Order: sequence, then C-alpha cells, then structure tokens
Amino acid sequence: MISRSLSLRVALPLMLTASCGFFRDQYEPDNQCSSARPILLDAQQTHSLDNRYDKDWLMLRVEAGRRYRVGLGRNFANDSDMAIWLHESCTGDWIARGGGAHASVFYTATATGNVYLKVTGQKRNRYEIVATELR
Repeated sequence: MISRSLSLRVALPLMLTASCGFFRDQYEPDNQCSSARPILLDAQQTHSLDNRYDKDWLMLRVEAGRRYRVGLGRNFANDSDMAIWLHESCTGDWIARGGGAHASVFYTATATGNVYLKVTGQKRNRYEIVATELR
C-alpha cells in the first residue's frame, strides 16, 4: 500500500489598509500640503493628530489687505506642544507660527489666494480650529 499526502494551496486576495487609529477624522488624508482641506471663515472644525509624527494641513482662502487669525479652540489632550505653521505656498518656508495649547497665528494677506496651515503636536489629540477675519 502506497501512502500519499495531498496538499491544496488556495490564493485568496488580501487587502491591507492603513489608518490613523481611533483618532482618524473626516478630513483625512491631510498629512501633506498637496492634500490640504479647506477651512471656511468662522466655521470651526474638529481635527485629530494620531501621534507626534502626524500633521494636518488646511487651506484658507484670503483676500489681499485683509487680516486673519487662525487659532486652536479646544485641545482635548491639553497638548502644550501644539503649533500652527502658516505657508503662502506648498513649496515655500513658513512665514508665521503660533505655539502652545491654544496656539494662534495672525496674517495680513499680501495677495488674494490660498494660504496653507500645518498643525502639529506631540500627543494623540483631537482639537478644534477656527479661522476668522479681523476687522
């Protein structure tokens, strides 16, 4: 009697997805300037940072000669190392920075168009951010 073993191999499709854990928000992916999501004046948004390497990019439409403030509201993890960096383009250096648990940045627009805001922190955090025009 001859004994043989039979093996069967089946290839099943496998899909892996990356996520920002339980801190994922409706604006993701927004980790690069090129994927910045718009923030409207006086419209508070709630964003999240999954870890200290995560960053959120936002885009604000501004008009030449007008002054703006972008600031953090509630900072749920009370992260005192939060920062807002303002860029006039995705390729340029930052031109204004605000830091702290309730960071703010002020900007007088030199031209009409979009400016870009990068938000960083040191902890997993959910935070509120709002842009206003100062009169």
